[in-house]
Amino acid sequence: MCVMQVKHMKFTFNLTKEDGGDEFNGIKLNRFGMQELAGNVCYVTLRPPQRASYLLVVYAKDSTDKV
Repeated sequence: MCVMQVKHMKFTFNLTKEDGGDEFNGIKLNRFGMQELAGNVCYVTLRPPQRASYLLVVYAKDSTDKV
């Protein structure tokens, strides 16, 4: 396990189907997920629209980075 000492992080996520599709009936799959910060923890909650195989990618970035 890697522990980073960073004070300010930004998080986002991307949800796609296993086949690479990112929509369900014209709705982006990211709309079926929620990301929230509580203290030092980032929670990602998903409620997929149907039973299937999905790929979840969580991105994190030091918000003090200038790049």
